[in-house]
Amino acid sequence: MEKIISDFPEYKINDNGEVFSSYKYKTNIITTEWRQVKPVLDSSCGYYVVCLINSTTKLRRNKTIHRLLMEAFVPNLQNKAHVNHIDGNKLNNALVNLEWSTPQENSQHAVDNGLTTYEAVMKEVHQYTLSGVYIASFISDTEAHKHTNVAKQNISKTVLGHRSQAGGYQWSRVKTSSMLKYVGNPIPKNILVLHKWNNLTVEYKPSSPYVAKQLGLNSNSVSRYLTQDSRYETDDYIITRIYYT
Repeated sequence: MEKIISDFPEYKINDNGEVFSSYKYKTNIITTEWRQVKPVLDSSCGYYVVCLINSTTKLRRNKTIHRLLMEAFVPNLQNKAHVNHIDGNKLNNALVNLEWSTPQENSQHAVDNGLTTYEAVMKEVHQYTLSGVYIASFISDTEAHKHTNVAKQNISKTVLGHRSQAGGYQWSRVKTSSMLKYVGNPIPKNILVLHKWNNLTVEYKPSSPYVAKQLGLNSNSVSRYLTQDSRYETDDYIITRIYYT
């Protein structure tokens, strides 16, 4: 069984976790033949990942195999944010070994299966929006980093009072229903690019030099206008910056 990968129509995945592509990036050609994309083991997280490229927008994304599998074949009926490896083996991407889970369920599963210890619970950390709304709890700063991709050291500095936020979120060792609203400078979240010729909007990471490079624009111009006005417009694109709230 195979499914086309959402947002990347030149890629497909089968229920064995094998990813195939019909797109040749270097020559910008879409072929009628599908070639297998070799996954890479990401040492920073311990998961197999593949790099996907949208042929129209040239948007690149590194995607984990286990998440691609779940998004393709298992409906997320309860809108859970994470995918758990039931046997604790990050390299076992068999569909029967994967399940949707909340951050709390994933963390508890790690404790139950000896992947971490209860001592880590003593360093539990809680995540909030900049507006002070509670989001999730994690059994440690390390687990919070794994699930949110926010730097562990910045989370630790925030709960110690050395930073006001980390990754566009507030963090606390003490769980409360809400926190005081963040009052610092706006925190850039991502950059939105509207492609005028097809009205397609693509979200990029919050790096104006990266966006400029992807779109073939002058990096200094993009950076200057986004800093001054949070908006930059050309004949082909409308570029705006969005912020954490």
